Amino acid sequence: IDLGVMIDRQLIVDAVKREKADLVGVSGLITPSLGEMEQLCRLMQEEGLRVPLIVGGATTSAVHTAVKLAPLYDYCVVDGGDASRTVGVVKRLLNDREAYILEIKERQEQLREAHRARNTRLVALEEARRRATRHDPSSFAAPGFGEHDLLGTRVDIGHFVGRIDWTPFFHFWGFKGKYPGIVHVNEEAARVHESAVEHLGEIIAGQEFDAAVAARFFDAYAENDDIVLEGKHRLPMLRQQEEGSQFLSLADFVAPCGEGTSTVGLFCLKVADKYPRGDGRDFEQLLRESLLARLAEAFAEWMQTSVDGGYHVIRPAFGYPTCPDHSLKRDVFELLDATRNVGVTLTDNYSMFPATSICGMLITHPAARYFSTGKIGDDQLQDYSRRRAGIVKM
Repeated sequence: IDLGVMIDRQLIVDAVKREKADLVGVSGLITPSLGEMEQLCRLMQEEGLRVPLIVGGATTSAVHTAVKLAPLYDYCVVDGGDASRTVGVVKRLLNDREAYILEIKERQEQLREAHRARNTRLVALEEARRRATRHDPSSFAAPGFGEHDLLGTRVDIGHFVGRIDWTPFFHFWGFKGKYPGIVHVNEEAARVHESAVEHLGEIIAGQEFDAAVAARFFDAYAENDDIVLEGKHRLPMLRQQEEGSQFLSLADFVAPCGEGTSTVGLFCLKVADKYPRGDGRDFEQLLRESLLARLAEAFAEWMQTSVDGGYHVIRPAFGYPTCPDHSLKRDVFELLDATRNVGVTLTDNYSMFPATSICGMLITHPAARYFSTGKIGDDQLQDYSRRRAGIVKM
């Protein structure tokens, strides 16, 4: 029984009771989904359910399930892994439930012990700031990107379809390998790719997908790990604190206050299906969903190269390891009026709808690069919460 996407947890629990479900499966693509999974586990515990919960999706893992989810619902929460592994999990839960649940719990306790045993050494926030690389003031350019502002611009997907990275498309379908090599050695993968290309042609001809973007560029400077736009809009950034890291922050790639001015862009874009087929899981619907995801990334790359002006530009998206705070999307949505200009909405937990939407920044500096913020200390969490003007959920 497919309940669809972005379903309220109470509706899930109500359906479990109504249908007398044997198993519950949930999947999450982005990190706010993990918070929703935690709330679902709490609710299933409160309701006294005795139904195994299988979790999956790009953001989940066996360790996360053991450390964050399983303690919240004491009957059974298991990481489903990829599609092929989930089949085995389901089979064992249906045929040998109690013995398999005991096995799952023992393995999860081992994972929790290993997690507790890891002792990542953190340096103090002020020490991390002192040890961070300071760039030559002359390296901070302020290119005039203002003429590249895009507010509610609709774009023909034919402009960026050639930028599709097909390798993640094959991973979506469960094929291992890289494009184009995989289509030469895997006949099934080649057939799926052929169907995708044919369907893509029909989509372009029928203008069935809507691609829209809002991007705006601001004079900016950095102050105390904040990126300050037009001297008033503050976007706080996090900094690496783990010993052995380079103690990077995205704020390092923006001119320090009093040492010049940089240009920083904010953007929100989407590729949406004008004619969704509902929540069906047939081949054509899955094909359209997988193409939407690839086209959204291709659109973001096209936008980035369209405005770079010959400068080195990165486009960190909120919620990813370089900038893991999803709540910053709220600021961008307000500054860009993204709901009106692009047609993207933001939930209370900062998920975007349609799901094939991307929101982030455009930062230019010769040394700018992507990195993982990693674990932070309580001192930085308190500092960040103060700068964010409230307690931040991460």
